[in-house]
Amino acid sequence: ETVRLLNTGGLAAMAGWTLDDGQGQVYRFPDGFTLYNRGAVSLHTKAGDMTVIDLYWGLSAAVWTSGKVMTLRDDSGEAQSTFTIP
Repeated sequence: ETVRLLNTGGLAAMAGWTLDDGQGQVYRFPDGFTLYNRGAVSLHTKAGDMTVIDLYWGLSAAVWTSGKVMTLRDDSGEAQSTFTIP
């Protein structure tokens, strides 16, 4: 299972940002992580080797089930984007 994030704005220094499912599962973006304008990254739920375009959460089970709301929050906890899983 993978979530793909696309930056359609300016430079996004995302160290400390989080992506959560509203039910206790929270992924924290690594120190120094930056997403450039028109840049994209794939966040995989499973374990794997991180690269500049692929991040891995390290979980053993799926997180994104139908009806859940994923929220991308900045390092101060403010919601920047939300998406409800169909």
